[in-house]
Amino acid sequence: MREILGKRLFIAAMAICLLLVCALSWSDVRHVEAGSAAKTPENETLTIEVSPSGTVYIGGEGELTSNDMNLLMQSKQIKTHQVNGIVLGDGITEVGYNAINGYSYLQTLKLGAGMCVVNNGAIKSCIALEYVFVPKTVQRLGKDFLYRCGDAIVVTDGEAKDLPKMKNVPSERVFAQVDSYDSLLARRAALIPAGGEAEAPEVPEACREWWQ
Repeated sequence: MREILGKRLFIAAMAICLLLVCALSWSDVRHVEAGSAAKTPENETLTIEVSPSGTVYIGGEGELTSNDMNLLMQSKQIKTHQVNGIVLGDGITEVGYNAINGYSYLQTLKLGAGMCVVNNGAIKSCIALEYVFVPKTVQRLGKDFLYRCGDAIVVTDGEAKDLPKMKNVPSERVFAQVDSYDSLLARRAALIPAGGEAEAPEVPEACREWWQ
């Protein structure tokens, strides 16, 4: 009798342990799912791809915020020091504060043809930045939209006078009416005096992709 009772108690204890294990496992699964949801960009249309050369392509529609940019980079396990070029798709219409921040090896940045608003401090601490393409569609540029970005050249396919006023970009660092890689090269070459050097950095090969 005692033996039978002991076996029943053992089976009951095992059953309770199994239930506890299942409950804990389910809790872990729900925690992981909640964590995964928290790591999804708020703008669910956004996509990210990276080329072997280190150029990051952001697709989608609407605003690119700092949080969404960070989550996109994490999703591909891309470190900021691995990025030397960024291209925003034509569906991206706004760049938020701090969205492109701390990319210390970034040389080129293209804002897509549908860009309307680049907020104050949107592009920050990209100390190696050399060329930024700002399309003529842009309606508003924050006064410090380029902050601590060295002497970056602003390239546009429109007239310089039609760009919103830029606090940190003097007129001599604006290349206007540039609509191809060749015209960008020509615009830079025009700054080279006889026997001298251009007052602008060499045009990276990555800029060729701006018009592809």
